[in-house]
Amino acid sequence: MGNIQADNALIGVKAEDITGLSEQQLPQLLKILLDNSALLMGVPLGCWHVNADTKAADGGVDASISWSAKPEAIPDWFPGTDVVFQCKACKKFGPTQCSVELLSPKNGLIRPGVRDTLRRGGKYVLVVALDWTDQDRSKRIAAMVDQIARKDPTLPRKNRILIWDAGVLASWVNRFPSAVVQVLSWLRRQPPDGLLTWDLMSRDHKYANPFHASTDETTMIALLRQQLMQHKVWKIVGLPGVGRTRMLVEALRPGDDDDQSRTTPSRSVLYIDEKGGGVDSVRYAWSWVKSLDVSCAFIVDNCGESERSWLAQEVVDSSTRVTLVTVSVPSCDLPQQTTLVLGRMPDDAVKQIVVDCAPSLTYIDVEFAIRQAQGLPGIACTIAVQLGEGDYNVQALMDHSPVETMRAHVALLSDNEKSCLNALSLFSRVGYRDSLKAESEHVAKVFCHDTNADVFLEAIETLTTKGYAKKQYGYAIVSQDLLADRLAYEWWRQKELPSTLGLMDQLPDDLRVSFCERLSRLCFFGKATQAIEKFCDRSGLLSDSAYLTTDSGARLLSAVAECNPLAAARSLSHAFASFTPEKARDAMESTGALVEAMAKLCWWPQCFDLVAPVFLVFAAGDTTSHRHQVAEQYADLFRWVLPGTQTPLLDRLSVLDGATGSPFEACRVLGVTALCNALTTGQIVGSMEILNQGGRRPQFDYWPRSRDEINSYWHEITIRLNDSLRSKEIAVRDAAATGLVDKVPELVENGFQEIAEPIVRAIIEDAREHLPALRNRVIELLDSPREFDKPRLESWLRDMEPTSLDERIRTEVLGGPEYLRSTDLQNSVDNSLTDLAAYCNDHGSELTSAIPLLLESTDSPGPSIVFGSKLGTALRDPWVIVDRLLDTIPLLSQPVEKVNVGVMGGLLASLRTQDTDRVELVLDRMRDDGALLPFLVDTTLWSEPGYRSLQRCMHAAEEGDIKVSSLRRLTYQYVLKGLEPDDLATMAASVRSLGTPEALNLSLSLLCNYASAHDEKPPLEVRLALKALLMDHRLMGSLRTGQHLDWFWWNRSVIWLLHEQDDQELATDLVSQLLSDSGTEPEDSERSDHDVDEAAPVLLKEYWPTVWALVQESVAKRGLPAATRARIAFASRERDDSDLETGFSQITLQEAREWCGADQEHAPLFLLDLLPIGVRKSESDGYTWNEVARYVVDTYGQNTVVQAIVGNRLRDILGWVSRGRSAKLVADLYRQLETSTNAVVQRWARSIRSELEAQAERIDKWATRNEDDNDAQ
Repeated sequence: MGNIQADNALIGVKAEDITGLSEQQLPQLLKILLDNSALLMGVPLGCWHVNADTKAADGGVDASISWSAKPEAIPDWFPGTDVVFQCKACKKFGPTQCSVELLSPKNGLIRPGVRDTLRRGGKYVLVVALDWTDQDRSKRIAAMVDQIARKDPTLPRKNRILIWDAGVLASWVNRFPSAVVQVLSWLRRQPPDGLLTWDLMSRDHKYANPFHASTDETTMIALLRQQLMQHKVWKIVGLPGVGRTRMLVEALRPGDDDDQSRTTPSRSVLYIDEKGGGVDSVRYAWSWVKSLDVSCAFIVDNCGESERSWLAQEVVDSSTRVTLVTVSVPSCDLPQQTTLVLGRMPDDAVKQIVVDCAPSLTYIDVEFAIRQAQGLPGIACTIAVQLGEGDYNVQALMDHSPVETMRAHVALLSDNEKSCLNALSLFSRVGYRDSLKAESEHVAKVFCHDTNADVFLEAIETLTTKGYAKKQYGYAIVSQDLLADRLAYEWWRQKELPSTLGLMDQLPDDLRVSFCERLSRLCFFGKATQAIEKFCDRSGLLSDSAYLTTDSGARLLSAVAECNPLAAARSLSHAFASFTPEKARDAMESTGALVEAMAKLCWWPQCFDLVAPVFLVFAAGDTTSHRHQVAEQYADLFRWVLPGTQTPLLDRLSVLDGATGSPFEACRVLGVTALCNALTTGQIVGSMEILNQGGRRPQFDYWPRSRDEINSYWHEITIRLNDSLRSKEIAVRDAAATGLVDKVPELVENGFQEIAEPIVRAIIEDAREHLPALRNRVIELLDSPREFDKPRLESWLRDMEPTSLDERIRTEVLGGPEYLRSTDLQNSVDNSLTDLAAYCNDHGSELTSAIPLLLESTDSPGPSIVFGSKLGTALRDPWVIVDRLLDTIPLLSQPVEKVNVGVMGGLLASLRTQDTDRVELVLDRMRDDGALLPFLVDTTLWSEPGYRSLQRCMHAAEEGDIKVSSLRRLTYQYVLKGLEPDDLATMAASVRSLGTPEALNLSLSLLCNYASAHDEKPPLEVRLALKALLMDHRLMGSLRTGQHLDWFWWNRSVIWLLHEQDDQELATDLVSQLLSDSGTEPEDSERSDHDVDEAAPVLLKEYWPTVWALVQESVAKRGLPAATRARIAFASRERDDSDLETGFSQITLQEAREWCGADQEHAPLFLLDLLPIGVRKSESDGYTWNEVARYVVDTYGQNTVVQAIVGNRLRDILGWVSRGRSAKLVADLYRQLETSTNAVVQRWARSIRSELEAQAERIDKWATRNEDDNDAQ
């Protein structure tokens, strides 16, 4: 296509056009003309000003321009370098009015602005929107000169007063294309070929909302404002909808007249959209603009690649002053200095834009718009507007948004690229490398007319460069889902269903899933839903249970469900109609994706009755394999809030009836659990709160229409649960009772006592074995600080009164509450146990029969211990019960951990007040009887033991009859508090003598708990025992395999014995242990096994000379690994500290100099491993160098080993923050070294810093480019 020449005579304005301007438009036109003139003449910014408010007090000056320039630089059509202008847009303005305009209304003198300008030798120009003859102008100028002569004869006036009327203004306007376009638009005449000024362009409703710039956009805007006119050709590149044009609008937005950061007045800008008028319009407009030979910016939006090349060559070949700015999609060109590439916008910025477009959107709609837009704010705005109007239409979105612009650009691709992109768009992803390469080969062959796979992959590379595709994890993906949807939609429109179904059948499994995942996003398209309907035919893959239980099959089901959920549900129901829970359990061993697909399908009301019964079977199978997640997900479907379905409440009952009537016990039990779950009223988190699938607009789960609907639903639920409580099946009855007991507090706490009432009554009547648990729940409600219906709760408790001794023991002893807030309630519980003990005294035979029951396990042994103590007081001969308990224990069939000796312990505690020796004889019997020995420790613990009792257990452990670890319970403070210090020290020493890690840790626990029970002021005997233990080098090794609490006690011991004690012997020994590498493999020398954060500060502060001497000695012997170990051993690291901050900050500059002076070869290396390298800046999260470390680097930094150690220390920060941020922080530390007095250090630091900054930039770009990749994966 050749150049198209514009006829300049046909493009312009005339004097009569100017006369039609309003009072507001005239000064605006003057501003446009001054902007263009200033740009043409090279007038510096800030040297001209126009007051657009014609009503404001202006001192006789509406505009002014003043700058220094040589006379030859001023064109003959411009009045000069110091000029003031005054605008008048009235219909009549005679000579007298002109002369009066020079005078101030206040005093009748020459206006100050005019006076000062004339006195400087400047000029005054009266600008009018009237068309005068030369004679008319001369008369008015003469009148104005006379006025000046009369008022101030000293002012120069010859050739200083000018009048620019409509004719002069029209001539001036026709010099500048932006002025012509603006005037024509004011007159409502079509500007040439769709040209727009910045003002007209910026009025587009798309730019009405606030601008939210990304970091890259902010940088680009600053660059364009400063350098736009310094280069002749600019290229703005990005996908349609990313905000290319909006970024230009903001870059050219007018600032203050004094804003020196802007080199291009916005009023000298012209804009044209190639998509609107085509190439001919662009070239016609270009020919006209170029012919005027003025400075301006010519912006071509949606510029094709060939047209951009032609225009750029035009600029290069001609001497035009025009700067060309093209806005286009990415290409394969090498980037230039003036090529600005806009990447996708971060989600937080897109979110702000969406909220501005549609402030009333719900959060799920906002997130949906962000997710669909994929970093393109133009698409996000279109979606937001649709959502805000309540009419989300995917078809309209694809036809009337940047998606359509992208599709139009796709049409300009080469045939091969177009074919490959269309094929790729049919899939959610296509493998292209390694084991996945077969996928691309298949797609190239079947969907690209038998294209060679290598040619297909080359096209993918090109499409990736151009921004249409992206690669991740070995897959190629269309970069914008909505573009892929648009292209796939076109493909499906042109295809017949039989042929497409044949293609689907021939696809490999993973590609078939990918194909259907794309198809699922076309749920708005009838042919897509028909294709899924046919594909889900009963003879197809999706009706084959064996295929559906594979990962590919389940994923395929999930994909088609999004397009045609009912067809998918029918296939699922047919495939698993004969499944049992056991068969379902085996199927779930291979994939969990099937359960996810079923949960998804349950969301649609039309699918619920079909899918929920299948889901039940799988959930019941999951229960039998002791994994409850799926069962819980199924049960949640019947909650009234956030159920994960849109099925109305009462419509779910038929599914529940089917569950409770299932032929499988596991299904019936789960059905009852679901019934109980329907009564959920507390805080709920819904994993499937909204439909968040494919391209569908998100919707909320079902929400009841009224409280009556909930009440009706719960009424039906409670009827069914009452039937379950009366079931002959123990498992069903227990499931109902257990579930209901758990729901009672929830119902009461949330104000549904009337719903809880019949539930409580039903449990009392039909499930009395669950009364202990229910009674505890009610007592907890009474004990709550919240106010409930107390009389109702108390009446429930009265009705739960046990009717036999066994019931009382189960309710009050084995199931009683352990701790209550309310004194009255606690007293009531205690009194009840007292009464029970008295009853037992009066009914000895019943108590004897209940002995096995007293030994049953319980979750809370406290009530058993209390009851045992009360029995010891109430019984006439409690020793008989003790003997019966001892005789019964060996006869029990349950395992040791299921036997509860709390009653025995309480009895013995009570009997100690009567006969301590006899209690000890009982414990001796337990020690000597192998059947009773496993219960010795617990019985001793609860019997208020003394030294003799504890020593018995210790000896049993020493002799190997019981485990040392079982004695941990005997180290509780309340157990040890009454012992004498020397007894405790003897016992701890005896245990320590065993030498095992468990024994050493137990000895430490005994001593420290005793000291803590005595206000952390250990007696002398305990202090000596502690010191001996701490100096036992076996202890530290045992702590590595012990509990965290053991390290806590070690730290407390060190503080007790060293703080303000000046024990150099102990300090020296402890530091030596911490510095020792015993027990640590050489390759683990950098690993710290010590948790000494509390003790280390005491050692470093109060014993620093000792620590420093030992550190130097250790490092000198063992080298750098010892330095690293020392630093880590004593590192008191805060939670967010990085490794470079750890080290011995106590090392002074003097100590460092002395050590380096004594050993220049090794000391600098050791110091850099011992010191904290960086210190956190108080005002930010950056770092500055530690003073001593900086001294070492400045002095010895020419040593490459020194450089390597610094590099290793700084590298550790990579695990602390993001990789890009980490590289920047480290680069800043190297930048600080560039001021070193050591030239070698300067050069080394500069090279490393440059490398790190480049690395940070690469990482940041990679992160930006891939921030949405996880969704595709």
